[in-house]
Amino acid sequence: MPHRTRPMTALLVFTGLNAVLVSTITPVYDFVCFLPFWERR
Repeated sequence: MPHRTRPMTALLVFTGLNAVLVSTITPVYDFVCFLPFWERR
């Protein structure tokens, strides 16, 4: 595939992957931060 055939598709895929990563990592990050498990050990 040539590089500059579909720049908008590449941009949409890039932003979509970023949104998926953020929406997946943020609840895990909040869960780890607010978990009282680290206070017990």
